[in-house]
Parts: sequence; structure tokens; C-alpha cells
Amino acid sequence: WTGLPGHIRFDIGKFRQQFGELNRWHLHALSETEYPLAIRSYLGADGLAGTGISLYRAFGGLGTHEVTAQVTRSETDSLFGGSGRPSYHVHLLNFWQLTRSTYMQLGGTGLYGTNPGQSLRTKVGGVDFRLTWRPPARALYREWTLRGELYALRKEYAASGATHLGYYVGTTYKLGSRACVTTMSSTQTRPGSRGRLSRHSPCGRASGSSCGRSTPGPRRRGSTRRTRSPCRRFGRSDHTNTRPTDMLPFIPLLVALHGTPVPPADKVKVVTSLTTYAAIAREIVGERGTVSSIANGDENPHYVQPKPSFVPTLSQADVFVTTGLDLELWVPALLDKANNPKVTEGGPGYVAAYAGIDLLDVPTSFSRAQGDIHVYGNPHIWTGPLNAVQIARNVLTGLKRVSPENADYFTQREKDFEDRMYRALFGDELVKLLGGATLADLDRQGKLFDFLQSKSYQGTALATRLGGWLKEALPFRGKAVACYHKEWDYFSREYGLPCVDYIEPKPGIPPTPGHVLEVINEMRDQHIQVLFSTNYYDRSQVLEVAQRTGAKAVIVPSNTNGAPGINSYFDLMNLWISELARAFGGGGPAAN
Repeated sequence: WTGLPGHIRFDIGKFRQQFGELNRWHLHALSETEYPLAIRSYLGADGLAGTGISLYRAFGGLGTHEVTAQVTRSETDSLFGGSGRPSYHVHLLNFWQLTRSTYMQLGGTGLYGTNPGQSLRTKVGGVDFRLTWRPPARALYREWTLRGELYALRKEYAASGATHLGYYVGTTYKLGSRACVTTMSSTQTRPGSRGRLSRHSPCGRASGSSCGRSTPGPRRRGSTRRTRSPCRRFGRSDHTNTRPTDMLPFIPLLVALHGTPVPPADKVKVVTSLTTYAAIAREIVGERGTVSSIANGDENPHYVQPKPSFVPTLSQADVFVTTGLDLELWVPALLDKANNPKVTEGGPGYVAAYAGIDLLDVPTSFSRAQGDIHVYGNPHIWTGPLNAVQIARNVLTGLKRVSPENADYFTQREKDFEDRMYRALFGDELVKLLGGATLADLDRQGKLFDFLQSKSYQGTALATRLGGWLKEALPFRGKAVACYHKEWDYFSREYGLPCVDYIEPKPGIPPTPGHVLEVINEMRDQHIQVLFSTNYYDRSQVLEVAQRTGAKAVIVPSNTNGAPGINSYFDLMNLWISELARAFGGGGPAAN
């Protein structure tokens, strides 16, 4: 694929045609049900695919809209008799975010092709609909989707033919990280092709990872069958691998989607993957730009669902800040569709937040047995305050590249942010005596506390002058906690608070009852006082484990805006430390 002017994406090769919604998936990818009868009968046994060119563009205005136009060789016997002639396809998808947790999609599709050898002319029209409720903070455990498509097929031989109608309606409700219920009804009007199927199936991993699929046996149309198989959440598919083709004569179709590039605005537009990166960027951008984030503050950053509305936002961005590791696996597809050279990886406005940070948990071997492994290291870098300073420096670098005329303004604001961070971490007095940069260097080397104990000023050890977050964290420094997910390593390194056990058996793998019992026994044996978790994991499970072990549950947001009043990085770190200190010191109830 490549990008064209006007934020148009151009693909050439073999791909699945963007007909409706379900056709975007391969048959083997739909583990919760077979293709509906209408799709299999009208579009072919494995749906509609072909070799050709594809153009895509997204734009805003009363929602978000995606237009896809494709010209492919029609190799589908059921539609075109395998003529190998061009078929023409257009799909319009309209997206509306109704509430914070609910969105609706409404699409329309048209397909046309001919086979002169059989005097055949085929027309297919379709309407697709989807309504999804997916609360960001509970997306791993609760999601409901209602979807359906209506098809109209007309095949004319010598200008004569009947119109056939077909539809499917399906709904899925996720009951938890391991269970969901799915029901689908599919009907078509072609004689002898009427049928209905439904199923109820336990859901696999909430992330939608690969699941097994039952193999259907022979049956008569019109029958009903129920199967037990892991299910996969509904979603959008990626293009398959592309290869060269000889469809170049159809490139003039580019004109149909070519739009005038949006003129650059006076203010720098910064988009971030996470709200915490947005909070840091706002400290530097000030009044010279706007900052927005894709993920919500109470949303698990591993499992953000890409939405069409994100594409226009990225296509107009001057700077895009993302972790740059394998935390936000949903980012590359969005960048591809946005087709914005400024913010693609390697572009002047692309900022990898991890640059310059000493990563923890870098694996020495790779195996699925290790869970949802991060091959580059632990990506939850923002939980360490000195990492936040480096992230700010990385953001500054990107801003200076795209807006050199504002370099002095951005540089001064970044320096002010660093100074406030050092004072918040070490306290005003130590920063005044030694300087924030010196203290930060000692801290990064793990020598800060030894240095403060060994050096004195005016007859007293420098350690007595320690302030800020490090002083507030002294009540729990050196004490162990249990955690839900392996996301606190950078925080633990800074404040000396090791996580000795995890409710997740491996990172990203939902806990089984047996493993939870093992964690409970381990916490009792080691007298663990605190269970530390972010607020997008199963709250009831965290509270149950805490209750059964006598520990205090500290449930906090992982990112800014993940709870009311947590708007800045300083708010976020203050909350983490104050709630942990309260849990260990008994000064009040933890953030349950």
C-alpha cells in the first residue's frame, strides 16, 4: 500500500473486498459462527475477495465517514461465473459515537460486474448496521453488539432476472473475560435456501486472540444448531498480504476519492495514544497548540478498539505521541489509514515515548508460554516519574521538528515541567541544594539514598532534607505488594515497592480459579498487606482476593483522566502514593 495526496490510502494486490461488515473477515476468523447463508450463497463460500486496486479515505462532519472504492478481477463463480473481468465496488461507512461507551455504524455497499460470454450482468447492494456498547473501563468483561446486514442480489441474463433478498441479524454479549453468548439468524429468499442458525458459546480471551472453532457437519437448510466453541469479539479485519497486479489501467479511479489537503492550522495539533502522554504534552504545548488522546483514561491500553473516528484525527495531526513498543498494537493500522506522512513512524511528528528510557523486563527468549509477551520490554513506562521527564523531552524534540518557530517557547515550558517534576519527586530543599539534574542522575543509577545518607550539610545528613514523593513513599519503601498485572515495575523501582505475586498467571492471560487460590495462599504465607491494581481490571475479583487475605485493595487509574480530578501527571502520582501510604499506614480507607 501507499499514501496519496488528500489522505487517500491506495492498495494494490489481493485483498478481501470491503463488502458490508462480515465479509471483511475470513471464514476461519469467525469462530463464533459460520458465515450467514446470504453471504455464502450470494458472495461465495468464503466471501468476496479479489486482485485489484483499493482506495480508502476517511473524513469527518456529522460523525465520521469512510469511503472505500475497489476494482478487482471477478473470480467469484456464484456472482460472475468466474469471468475474470473487472468488478466495481464502493462502500460507505458512517460512524457515530453516541455516548462514551456506545457507538453506531451504518454502511451501504454497491457491487457491479459483467460476464459478456454468458450475457450476464450482476448487481449487488447491501446495508450494514452495528450498535456496540463497550464501556472503556469494563471492556475486558462487558460488551454487547447488535449487528445485521441486508442484501439485494440481481443477476440478469440477457437483461432478464429476478431480485433476491437476504439478511442476517446477530448479537453477542460478553459475560466475562472467558464467556459470552452469541446468537445469529440468517435468511435468504432464493428458493431452497431458507435457513436459520443460532449458537451459544463461551468466549475465549477478551483480547480476541485466536480461538478454536468447531467444524460443522452436513445439515439441511432450515435447521438449527448449537455448538460449544470459543468465540471472538466482532471487529474489523486487516488487509491480507498484497502482491503486484496488472490492474494499473484502473488507476484513474483515484480521481473519485481525491480530496483537497487540509491547510495547516496556526496551532500545532498533537495527538497521543494515551491520556498520560497528552497530559505531559499539554505541559509543553501550552497555548501554542491543541492536544487530544485516542484512549480513555480508564481504558486498558492493550485493548483499545480502533474506531473510524480516530482516522481523521490522526490525518490532521502534526505530532503523534505513542509508546513506540508493542503496547498499543492498534496504532499501526490507524496510522496506515490516516496516511499522514508527518506522523507515520519515521516522520518528523512521530514521537516514540520510550526513546532514551532504560527498559525493564526485556525477555531473553520468546514463547507463548510466557503469556502476552512484550518482546521489547515492559511498555508501562509512564509509571516511573523520571521516565515522565524523558517522555517530555521526547515530545519537545517532536514539537521542535514540526514547529521550529515555536522552539524557544516549547523549550522553556519543558524546562519548567522538569523543574516541577524534580521538586515534586525530591522536594524543594534538596533541589535547591544539589540541583534536580544531579539528583535525577543519582536516582537513575540507584545511588541516591546511599549518597544522601553518606553526605551531610550543616551538620545533618542530607537524607533528612529529602522531600516530595520519595519522602511520602518512605512508609511503604521496602515492603512487598501483590499486583493484578505486571504494569508497576517502573513505579516499583523508583519507590522500592516490589510486586511479589500477580493475579494474572502470565501477563495478559485471564486468571483461572486455581491460580487465584494460589495467589491467595501465597499472600497469606508472605503476609502481604496490599493488593495493587488499576481500575480497568475485575474490581470484584480484586476485592474478593483482598477480603480473603486480609489485605487492603488499592484500586487506582493507570492514566490521567482515569478518575475524577486526575487531570495532570502530578495528580496521578499524588494519587498513587497517597493511596498506598494510606493502605500501609492505616490512615484511612484505600481507593476502593
